[in-house]
Amino acid sequence: MRKKLFAILLAFAMFVSMAQGSYAQQVTDIYNFPISPIPCNKVDTSLSCPVNFLSDGQDIYKNLGERCATSYADFLSDPIGSHYWIEDPAITSQGKADERARQFLYWVLNTNAIDEAPVLRTIWNFSSIISLVGVVLVATIFGIGYIISRRSGNVYNGIGNFFAGGSSGISVGPTIIKIGTMLLYVAFSSAIVFIFIQFSEILMRFFFDNLGGKDLFKIYFVDPGNTSLLGATEQSYRTFIGCRDLNIRIQEGIDALASGGTINVAAGIYNENNTITKPLSLIGAGNTSSIINGLADLNPVVTIKSKNVTLKNFTIKNEKRTGLNGDSFLLYIYDIDSSSSFANVVIQHNTFGPQSAPSGLEGGRHAIYVDGVTRQLLGVTLADNEIKDIRGNGNGIMLWARKEPSGIYINSLLSGITINNNNIHHIRRSGIE
Repeated sequence: MRKKLFAILLAFAMFVSMAQGSYAQQVTDIYNFPISPIPCNKVDTSLSCPVNFLSDGQDIYKNLGERCATSYADFLSDPIGSHYWIEDPAITSQGKADERARQFLYWVLNTNAIDEAPVLRTIWNFSSIISLVGVVLVATIFGIGYIISRRSGNVYNGIGNFFAGGSSGISVGPTIIKIGTMLLYVAFSSAIVFIFIQFSEILMRFFFDNLGGKDLFKIYFVDPGNTSLLGATEQSYRTFIGCRDLNIRIQEGIDALASGGTINVAAGIYNENNTITKPLSLIGAGNTSSIINGLADLNPVVTIKSKNVTLKNFTIKNEKRTGLNGDSFLLYIYDIDSSSSFANVVIQHNTFGPQSAPSGLEGGRHAIYVDGVTRQLLGVTLADNEIKDIRGNGNGIMLWARKEPSGIYINSLLSGITINNNNIHHIRRSGIE
């Protein structure tokens, strides 16, 4: 009977655990539903781009040979040459937080220190009463100890020695000085603190007004017009709506980033080709969510021409290939001089492919091409990647060294290549060559 009861309880616990797991999964996925992007332009509803981007003579997109899409469907029809700005809750939240910070800084820089507020006086008076009670208790204990220390008898002398810390009794003078000092501090501590506040206020005002301290912040506030500046910033806080362009380009971040930095790429489809010529880390949100979709027919989707580069967590593909030759690779690593030190190029947790013609037939060449033809290339790691659907005239991974006129390959120019735990399948030619 006990075994049956135990089995029933175990089955019930497993059922509850599975139900909770299912519920947790449902909660995790509550945001995975389609939504209609809200255009950012509230002045001209036929466009989404900010008004100041489209003003007469300053249409920045027109100058670039691009345009502002008239609708989300229009943008999807041309995601490369058009721009579509939508409201973004995350940017809105950040913008409102920034406005609150500007309000606080403005208040700090333009308001005198609050040292006479009634609430501070009330708190200080209450605290001083508690402190005075403590001082009185200390003085009372001192008095009792002094009286006991003056009595005769073993018991009294023992207690007196305990209070006095020795056979000679309590030293009255130093103790009275300590108690008097405590009383003075309780009585005048508020005035002392307020004096320090006023002094710091004078120093800060001198720093900002006479030494140009406010120029260090470079804070820009909204134009108050006929109202107060704080009132204008509050109105800006309430009405601010953050927007972003759906036509986001990773290459812009690469070009702006300092050497050695990291770019964390959010989930999305990025229709572009990228070239990396400086040390950096390019990290996607996941190899199924951050997707680089190549544009060109015969050019690499991602080209790496620098040491100390990490590329992780992307899908890199191109389904617009028409030719079978040329530099139509998904990833091209070359022209890196690592003769004096390792290149330290790490390609990990990515998905490469598909690479094909628009019809889904043959198109393009190798998925990953590591080239040691022009310079010695040492130290490239290809690990934990999936390479699939390379349907053109190419391999999954191609390692290429310099070829002399005699037909002999100088393989010493290409060494220190680590290929580990890559899943290569559905390749027209070789997996690795």
